[in-house]
Amino acid sequence: MESSLASPANGTTTLSPRNRLEAFQGLIQRVRHTAAERTKATDKLVRSHPYQAVGLVLGLGMLIGAIIGRKWRA
Repeated sequence: MESSLASPANGTTTLSPRNRLEAFQGLIQRVRHTAAERTKATDKLVRSHPYQAVGLVLGLGMLIGAIIGRKWRA
């Protein structure tokens, strides 16, 4: 996926600072919108399956703890 902020490799077109700012602001808005949608979906999923979510987080925490513990011992 190519960013609209990137210029072509041959350098034939350049964006003015104002256009770059507008493109960047548009990118930020899309990222915020996507993050909000995914946050709502995650909240809905966790609320519909609370025990599975707690089990998953507990398992991931134990896995990360084991990996970190091995790193410090070795």
